[in-house]
Amino acid sequence: MESNTNIVDVRGLRKVYRETETHVVALDNVSLTVHGGEFVAIVGASGSGKSTLLHLLGALDTPTSGVYELNGKNVATMNDDDLSVVRRTDIGFVFQVFNLIGQLTVLDNVSLPLRYTGIKDCDAEVRALESLTRVGLSHRATHLPSQLSGGEKQRVAIARALVIEPALVLADEPTGNLDSQTGCAILELFETLHRDGHTIVVVTHDENVAKRADRVITISDGNIVRSEVNA
Repeated sequence: MESNTNIVDVRGLRKVYRETETHVVALDNVSLTVHGGEFVAIVGASGSGKSTLLHLLGALDTPTSGVYELNGKNVATMNDDDLSVVRRTDIGFVFQVFNLIGQLTVLDNVSLPLRYTGIKDCDAEVRALESLTRVGLSHRATHLPSQLSGGEKQRVAIARALVIEPALVLADEPTGNLDSQTGCAILELFETLHRDGHTIVVVTHDENVAKRADRVITISDGNIVRSEVNA
């Protein structure tokens, strides 16, 4: 359920990459807000700036100028240590390539973000199992990633993103490595998370993903050119 609280508040965001003899403007004066509980899809052609925006929203990079507030925190001015804390506590990442550690069990993969925050192992395992239950994979807790299907690996990645109870779930092409049937199942899971009140921003080329979102933001040449509410 959407609230009036702004989880993401971006104003005048610019990102300029300085190369040897030229400057590349990847984002130019971008402003947007994402409300609590909103499901937003960001779309655009390759090179449009959406990957740069993803990195900034995920606190993986810092803007050249502008304001980025995440859940009331001014991320744009943070140093590397503070950005690392934000990534561990406020943002749940879901990537196209899953990024699971092959030598760890499913349960250990999901509990890993909690261990980085200093939570006791036993408490981390309890919360990880709860998160796996939410995505329907508690029965796979002792398996290794190599024993899972692509769809199951993505569900584990989603469980790992949720285990820290993030302010923002940020997904990068979450169906990109999945067949259409499995991709639809993952989209249904995102819709369930949305109904449960999670704030989700998805960067995607997939029209089916965009159609499921509350709002679709289109980026071109480093600018937001369109913001449309889905019927």
